[in-house]
Amino acid sequence: MTVAGVILAVIVALALQTTLVRTGGGFVPIDLGLAVVVYTALSLGPLAGLFTGSLAGLGQDALSGGILGVGGLSGALIGFGAGHLGSLVIVTSFVPRLLIFFVAVVIHSVLLFLVYSLISPRGAFPDHRALLTNAAVVAVVGAVAFRVIEGWPEYARRRQLRRRALGRR
Repeated sequence: MTVAGVILAVIVALALQTTLVRTGGGFVPIDLGLAVVVYTALSLGPLAGLFTGSLAGLGQDALSGGILGVGGLSGALIGFGAGHLGSLVIVTSFVPRLLIFFVAVVIHSVLLFLVYSLISPRGAFPDHRALLTNAAVVAVVGAVAFRVIEGWPEYARRRQLRRRALGRR
């Protein structure tokens, strides 16, 4: 994944996320930007996760009207932490990736709560059901996306071989 690919993925995730929140009605907001951060961190390492987390967090801050920098800080910490954990532990199968995505969302929410509590002591911890639902959905989306993106080159190669065998170009 290139720098342009990471930036494009963050932009698409933030655009899709804001569209889902606006049109979803009672829909639980899903943090797709954080899914891109964790994916990048696991794929490219802690520094790429740090920069992607900063970019995605600042983008979310700008789009949400919140305090600019809070999401960037927590996203950077999550990106670096996920990338570092991915370099220490073998995360090539579905379940470890699922767990890392899930834990990253929970820690991100706690970090946001703590930073906002330092700024304004009236902050309330997010609803635990919404938090766990968000974490579960992001974990599934992230782990499945990881599997699809990882398997895409092999799928394309097999399709090309099948077309050649059938005489098509």
